[in-house]
Amino acid sequence: MNAARGIEVIARRDQGSKKVTPPTKAELSKLLTKADEDFKIAVLFAAASGLWAGALGALRWRHIDFAGQEITVETRVDQFKEEDTTKPEAGIREVPIGAGMTLKAWRLRSKFSKADDLVFPNRRGGFMNHDNRMHRTFRPLRLKAEVAGLKWHALRHFAISTWITSSS
Repeated sequence: MNAARGIEVIARRDQGSKKVTPPTKAELSKLLTKADEDFKIAVLFAAASGLWAGALGALRWRHIDFAGQEITVETRVDQFKEEDTTKPEAGIREVPIGAGMTLKAWRLRSKFSKADDLVFPNRRGGFMNHDNRMHRTFRPLRLKAEVAGLKWHALRHFAISTWITSSS
């Protein structure tokens, strides 16, 4: 049986993959300096944890082990605000977080701080619409910080490149 039978390739051979360039430490610092206090925590967490936007959007307080300084990644939210397990299931994992993360203070300030509440919810406590966050908050922040062309996904690459640099 051919598992690829019936699959249509929609990309051109000469198209290549899109390169994601992580921000420099100076660019990230500019973003954090210009961000409001609430959004600064989301940007810093994304740049430190390396989580996909969907996993970040589905993160609940019960997933955070403050004593063990790690988070459990087991769910994600898609563009239709449907929550599911990570894809693939191998994506279920523990990710270390540093003691410097300001999540404890964020939880104390949040209106949504119960175990099953989202860590980064919308104003009503539900799933944040990623496109809205990008258009209304992240892109204006990039302009204000004069950091051109940076995409949210690049924060994941920042985390990973930082881990590689610190382990070598």
